Amino acid sequence: MTDSPRKPKKGWSWTFRRAVVFSLVLHVVGVFVAVVWARADFKPPEEERIPVQLIAELAAPQVTIPPEPKPVVRPKEEPQVADPLHKPEKKYEPKPPEPKVEEKPPVKPPEKQPEPPPVETKIGDLKSEVVPKKAPERPTLGDDPMQIEVEGPPFEFAYYLKQVRRKLATKWSVPAGSLLPGQETKARVYFRIQRGGRIIDAKLENESSVFLFDQSVLRALEKASPMPPLPAEYEGEWLGLHVWFVEESQ
Repeated sequence: MTDSPRKPKKGWSWTFRRAVVFSLVLHVVGVFVAVVWARADFKPPEEERIPVQLIAELAAPQVTIPPEPKPVVRPKEEPQVADPLHKPEKKYEPKPPEPKVEEKPPVKPPEKQPEPPPVETKIGDLKSEVVPKKAPERPTLGDDPMQIEVEGPPFEFAYYLKQVRRKLATKWSVPAGSLLPGQETKARVYFRIQRGGRIIDAKLENESSVFLFDQSVLRALEKASPMPPLPAEYEGEWLGLHVWFVEESQ
């Protein structure tokens, strides 16, 4: 047989509830009374007051700016004109002392050497030692001015004819063995010299009996061209010449 739990009594439960409610009400009332009482006795602390004196704002003093100074105009300086009558005094500077010249010892005159023998004596001695050799003979045109004949009026420039004769002589050579010994051979040619010196129209006027001799004469004219220019004072455009070539074989 099991025991069933006991149920609380209804009367005890109600009493307990009433006591609890009453206790709560008393606590609430006590707390309220205490709060009201505390607020009634409480005085807030007095605030500390600091006296403040209001001062009117003073206006700032006005600052006056002084006016800018005007630029000073300087009077123009007139150029000073030197007085032509007044000459500046010359400053004489003292001359520097002259350097001392060291006295050089006297120079001894060179000893005289024996004079060499005169040059003429040396040349005479050399001539006596050297045996003279004969230079090979060259055909010449001779010194007779008639061997060169000028065509036309007289030609006044003799120096020019000598130049022509000299150049022809240097360019003329007769082949060796073409002439017989002791025989005179000659030929005459004609040619013209232009103002610049060029030889034109060369031809044999009188032939020799030796063909090689005649060819040597024409060959000399070819080698001698050009001749020296004609004289500036000569008015002609060309100069015509007749020239004799003469050779005497030994």
